[in-house]
Amino acid sequence: MPIDFYIIGSMDMAFIRKKTNRNGKIYAYQVTSIWDPEKKQPRSVSKYIGTVDLNGNIIPKGENG
Repeated sequence: MPIDFYIIGSMDMAFIRKKTNRNGKIYAYQVTSIWDPEKKQPRSVSKYIGTVDLNGNIIPKGENG
């Protein structure tokens, strides 16, 4: 079952974003919202977590064979 959205912790919000490149390959990123105290604005930080197979399941990086 594919993971499309989830929340981490009480103050931090995170979700999985799926992006498709020009060749049709789908990549999964964990996006976390953070507060930038200097600019006093919210920011988002993305972290690559793996690719998405044809069934919508995330294959973690390093296990793509």
